[in-house]
Amino acid sequence: MPVLQNRCYLPVQEQLVVGSLLARFPEEFAAHLAGPCPRPRSLPLPKLVDLSDGVARYDDRHRLKQPDWTYDE
Repeated sequence: MPVLQNRCYLPVQEQLVVGSLLARFPEEFAAHLAGPCPRPRSLPLPKLVDLSDGVARYDDRHRLKQPDWTYDE
C-alpha cells in the first residue's frame, strides 16, 4: 500500500493552529456561536506595504479606503 503524503503542509498547519485556539479559548468561541459578538469593538488591521531590513511599513490610510477604492476624508 502506498504511503500517503501531503504535497503541501499548509492545511496541516492550519488544522493545528485552529485546533489549538479552540482548545485554549473554548468559552470565547462558544460565546460567539451562541449569538452576536459579546465584546464588539473596532480593531484596526493595517495593510502591510513594505517589509525590509526587519522593519514593517504600514498604509496608515487603509482604514479610510472605500469599496470603490477611493479614500474617505
